[in-house]
Amino acid sequence: MNAVHPLPVPLSRFRLPPLPGLLEQIMDKGLRARQRRSRVMSEQGASLNALKVIDTQIEHCIVALSLDPAEAERLLLARIDDAEAHTAGLLPACVFMRCALAIQCHGKDLPSWFDTYLGEHPDDVRDALLFCPVPASLLEERNDHILPLMRRQPLSRLSLFAELIGRLTVQEVRGNLLAAQRANPQLAPVHLALLRLGICNARSEAFVRHALAQGTADQQMQALQWVGMSGQRSLYQVGEQLLHSPYAPVQSLAWALHSLDQPTRAVESVLVLGVATGDGLHTSPGKGPLPEAIGWRVLALCGHLKGLMAACHRMASQTGPVTAPQMDLLLLLLGQVPPALRRKPNRTESRQQALRELVLQSFRQAFVPLQNGADTAPWTLPAWVSDAQRAANLRMRTGRPLNHALQVKAFPAVFGELSQSLRQWLYFERAYATQSPYSIDPGEVARRQYGGAMLVGFAGELQGGDPSAAPH
Repeated sequence: MNAVHPLPVPLSRFRLPPLPGLLEQIMDKGLRARQRRSRVMSEQGASLNALKVIDTQIEHCIVALSLDPAEAERLLLARIDDAEAHTAGLLPACVFMRCALAIQCHGKDLPSWFDTYLGEHPDDVRDALLFCPVPASLLEERNDHILPLMRRQPLSRLSLFAELIGRLTVQEVRGNLLAAQRANPQLAPVHLALLRLGICNARSEAFVRHALAQGTADQQMQALQWVGMSGQRSLYQVGEQLLHSPYAPVQSLAWALHSLDQPTRAVESVLVLGVATGDGLHTSPGKGPLPEAIGWRVLALCGHLKGLMAACHRMASQTGPVTAPQMDLLLLLLGQVPPALRRKPNRTESRQQALRELVLQSFRQAFVPLQNGADTAPWTLPAWVSDAQRAANLRMRTGRPLNHALQVKAFPAVFGELSQSLRQWLYFERAYATQSPYSIDPGEVARRQYGGAMLVGFAGELQGGDPSAAPH
């Protein structure tokens, strides 16, 4: 006779074993992971693979703490009240963990915690609402904790809830957002939220044009984000006047759009400004300088061989290992970074030889006709290739010629190793190439970014490699 197996016990009935200090150790691990995430987000340099490690630690700790929510709440409240936590900078992480625990456990006290901490710790409360509840799989993502909070909040918090509604795709309130758009036509988060829900209308386009022409720096940044995520090519040149904005986030987004819409002009401009020559970047009098990191991202996204050769000349002649923006360029254009270019101390001969071998290998794989003396030639395109005029128009992506089909079929294999800033540009490229919205944020929880990339790859496999199969 077959044994009768009992039904699985609901997760809420499990409790951690009574091991002294176990829950506190889990909590401390989660708080440290949250602090690391806040730090790497502010630096904009974390790869998606690194972010996944941090986010997984946070998720595991939240789930573990939810097994004994009463004791976890007691420990967190004690830590929040502890003056030492304030001086050690732990308070924001404690606030995040307390709100995340309330969401994970469907706590009835979530609205009170929301009201208590939102004023002083808005980023931590928002991130907890975006992070949780932690799903068992990508197909079990939930957003049912947003609507009850939204119904009891004043209009002064509309911007926050618009962001949450858009990023968590709460389709039930599309009508509310459209009404808010009519009542507040200059409120950028509402336009971004509607775009994330798949709504691009004339009111949003009017806001974008107005903000780019005469809006504040924050409005300009969000307007550029809207253009980049929407894929509406008719608006890309509207933001060209912001290429020399003194506000770095605005300038970076403007160059991203310019690189997608006018890649040849963008590369020529960056090379004139000296990004790959080591001469220092400069612009016309009265205009802000171009940060070097932005210049390297332009060369990486556009992929022109002229830009690649200038970048390699710079890397071969510098002392020390390659920088983070240079690693992004090598990964996106050639698909790898040789160990000799990463290690410290860094021998000049080994670095130059490894870089030359990588470029030669990539050119041969891409069927770029080489000169006989390319293995010793200086870092200029005519000295390397036999048809410099044809090669000047060739663009590279992970060691292959870049074309429309490659742009829309999938994100590159090295996608997880690229920095947060360059991932933002690649998300814009996806929207531009398909002329349809792609609204994943580069600071989003890692599981959602990987989920979006997986869906892009799946759609690309269904469409095949024919450029005409790309959605328009």
